[in-house]
Amino acid sequence: MRELPTPRSQVPIVALTADVMNDAEQRAMDAGMNAFLSKPLQKAQLEAVLPRGARTKKTPSTVVL
Repeated sequence: MRELPTPRSQVPIVALTADVMNDAEQRAMDAGMNAFLSKPLQKAQLEAVLPRGARTKKTPSTVVL
């Protein structure tokens, strides 16, 4: 994803995992993630990392392959 041309390479990517290892967050960030969330997920945690536009703007679903 990060190797795609801009603006696609700038898409925020959030890691969501149940991994309990101490280095899980660092590994996700090293892999290019913008944020890290672990399960069980709290709504407030998700809202804190989502860009404002993603929470308020209604857009059609898109699949990019």
